[in-house]
Amino acid sequence: MEIYYDSQLIVCEVRRECQAKDQRLAAYLAHVQEILNQFDYYAIYCIPQEHNQKADSLAKLVSTGEAQQMGLVPIKTISSPSIDQVEADWVFEVIPDKES
Repeated sequence: MEIYYDSQLIVCEVRRECQAKDQRLAAYLAHVQEILNQFDYYAIYCIPQEHNQKADSLAKLVSTGEAQQMGLVPIKTISSPSIDQVEADWVFEVIPDKES
């Protein structure tokens, strides 16, 4: 699996090149590592900012609340960090690429 992310810090933490200093972020990182360890192979790459303008624009739109008001993006507000919740109200399934 190949993962592309726009934060060099997160990419470094997932690659274990640096350590998460924030306790909550470290908990998320441990959960990510559990999931990634289920794969035979994964690689994570940082997307340079100049190649990520569309995603940045969407993130800015969502952060202002305009996207939800326009009905473009459903936004759910949670009362506590998701890592603190015992049961998540969402589930996702990773389907391996048959060619790998």
